[in-house]
Amino acid sequence: MFREALTEQMTFREIERSQLIRQVDAALRAGYDLDDLVAQTSSMEDLDALLEPTSHRHEHTNE
Repeated sequence: MFREALTEQMTFREIERSQLIRQVDAALRAGYDLDDLVAQTSSMEDLDALLEPTSHRHEHTNE
């Protein structure tokens, strides 16, 4: 069910699977974790902005 819902949303929002994978991979390499991405993004534009070269590198800290 989750995959079906995700596929529907990606189709509705015109997000290509390969693009999403590349962006999430880049965010993980930049020091973000999945919880960060959930908290800080709600669209591909948010994810793009998070990864812009002018953005400061994120350092995940355990609190």
